[in-house]
Amino acid sequence: MKTLVLRAPLLLLAAAALIVAGCSTAGADAPAAPQGPTDQEQIQMLLDDAFGAIAAGDIAGLMSGYASDMTWDQGGYAEMEAFMTQAKDAGFLDGFTSNMAGLVIAVDGDTATVTGASVEGAFGVLDLSFELQKRDGSWVITKQSQQ
Repeated sequence: MKTLVLRAPLLLLAAAALIVAGCSTAGADAPAAPQGPTDQEQIQMLLDDAFGAIAAGDIAGLMSGYASDMTWDQGGYAEMEAFMTQAKDAGFLDGFTSNMAGLVIAVDGDTATVTGASVEGAFGVLDLSFELQKRDGSWVITKQSQQ
């Protein structure tokens, strides 16, 4: 009888060791945890935020997605900020909507281009393209152009 009693704890210990070993090796085959949004997803969110800021009349929020050394068809950062403020005050941003159904985001390292963005408001319809750079881990718009 003593032999059975001693073997039972040994069997339990052996079973526990197999379970622990099985659990630790199962993790090796498990898929890696998500690492956060991709560059394309980060750029999409940046544009969503920028266009959302325009719709809300938040020019500071819009400009937060642009690099201070950005360029566009009519100048640089200061000119764009002044232009957008004047457009808002004149009512040209009323009814603002964006359409990104045809958006194409091409990332090459720490640079990216975006085409296929369309915006509409009291000003009419504009098709826009963007150039971006990843600076200090975040994407910023460095150039905006009308297509």
